[in-house]
Amino acid sequence: MRTRIGLSLLLSVTAISASSSAQTVLRTLDDPTLTFDFGYDVSALGDVTGDGLPDIAVGGPNTGGGTGGVRVFDGQSGALVHTLASPFANDMYGFAIDDAGDVDGDTVTDIIIGGPGSPLGFPIPVPGIVQVISGATGGVIHTIGGPNIIQLGYAVAGLDDLDGDGRAEFAVGANLDFTNGAEAGSVTVYSGLNASPLYTVHGASADVRYGSALASIADVNGDGKRDLLVGAPGGLYVDLLSGLDGTLIRTFTTPIVGASDFGWSVDGAGDIDGDGIEDVIVGAPREFTNNGTESGAARVFSGRTGTLLFTMIGGFSNDRLGFDVSGAGDIDLDGTPDILIGATLTNSSSFFPTGLVFGVSGADWSTLFILHGGSIAAQMGWSVDELGDTNGNGFLELVAGVPGLAEARQVDTGPDTFGTNYCVGAANSTGNTAIISASGSVSVLANDLILYAYELPASQNGLFYYGPFPVQVPFGNGFRCIDAGATGFARLSIEQATSTGLIAHHLDNTNPPTAATLITAGSTWHFQSWYRDPAAGGAFFNLSDGLILTFQP
Repeated sequence: MRTRIGLSLLLSVTAISASSSAQTVLRTLDDPTLTFDFGYDVSALGDVTGDGLPDIAVGGPNTGGGTGGVRVFDGQSGALVHTLASPFANDMYGFAIDDAGDVDGDTVTDIIIGGPGSPLGFPIPVPGIVQVISGATGGVIHTIGGPNIIQLGYAVAGLDDLDGDGRAEFAVGANLDFTNGAEAGSVTVYSGLNASPLYTVHGASADVRYGSALASIADVNGDGKRDLLVGAPGGLYVDLLSGLDGTLIRTFTTPIVGASDFGWSVDGAGDIDGDGIEDVIVGAPREFTNNGTESGAARVFSGRTGTLLFTMIGGFSNDRLGFDVSGAGDIDLDGTPDILIGATLTNSSSFFPTGLVFGVSGADWSTLFILHGGSIAAQMGWSVDELGDTNGNGFLELVAGVPGLAEARQVDTGPDTFGTNYCVGAANSTGNTAIISASGSVSVLANDLILYAYELPASQNGLFYYGPFPVQVPFGNGFRCIDAGATGFARLSIEQATSTGLIAHHLDNTNPPTAATLITAGSTWHFQSWYRDPAAGGAFFNLSDGLILTFQP
């Protein structure tokens, strides 16, 4: 097990900005009518618009004195798709959101929304509410209400079809349920068909606040159904339950004694340790570490054995690292899933308390990137979720809530690119034209240039090559964009595209294919990707557009 400080005591504002510059904010999502804490929760959704790409839900539960609301946005364009509001006042609608799967049987992803009631400081207890909303129409499928003191809807999670009726089921947390004592909490799984309760699991004792966090994860116990993580931050534990019937599979606990809120946030982390079972990430934002009170922590555990794999701790008092956590998919394309960890920096003693989201490698636990809120009290990292790839560049995206600024941000985790593209390519069997780009730098001394080709046919072989002059002539199913001149072409190694149709190659300028194609400071070269495309017929190969790069010392 490895432990790492999330934000070094020596980290400056400049260092934070440099670390975060390699990711692109694709768009900011906001709503002029939800201006208080929009971004309090965010959720990636399946395709609700019919374009084959994931979409986004964002909640603002405290707007309007705690009535709240949820907005659904198109993941590709950012266009507003649905405006959702509670039928009741002061229930904090949008406090919790999740992809519900297909609940109404129309093959379109639906949305589950929790409003646990009684906004902070509100003098009169208000009942909680949970609604399942049609992703296709925005209409209400189910509404569930609860007593005014149990906070029904504090957490929600979509599940599989557990009873074979073709409708996805869903889980609802009520973290103040008093069945087993005051604030013992509970989680109930409901039928997607008629919203009747299928089973309920209660917190073990008073004050554990069972059901404060929920997440469905890939099947752990081999019954073919997704399973359920339940956080109990008052009791400092997380249960892994069978999604099918609520049977306890495993309990995760913290090695730290004291009020840490371990279990405040939970999610599946993907199969990080390579044993075929999804692993688990848990946030403990109030954990006291050597770096101060409520610096916070996040821990990754083996889903198969419960073994602690990794710990990350906040760097300053009140960083509240682990306020939200999420699996990230394979951000860096190394074949191992990565993770996302939010640190709100609320009242933090750090140099620039804007809130942070860390992208962390699952392979070696190194920091892949740090996103920051941009202004003090932005509270970036309050909520975060993996999104998928909406722009087709082969890199995954994320959505992060920034409730201090009443917005959410959709961020591409791929690197910034540069150079001049030219010579538009021809469409391949995916229906798209392949694109070449570069990141790193054009410094010969740094030798850190990475070439990318994306929108390629999945898992097909390809290569990069370069030469001295531009041209556009028909070649194969596309166009050759480089003229070799007297220098000749420099052909780089053959590589296989990922399942998302991307090839990445580090250009080692100390080892050119030929002496004539040595890259030197001041030289200009033209780059292109060639790739196999058997499904297209014709010549069975195609090419990307071209890229011009001028190198520096």
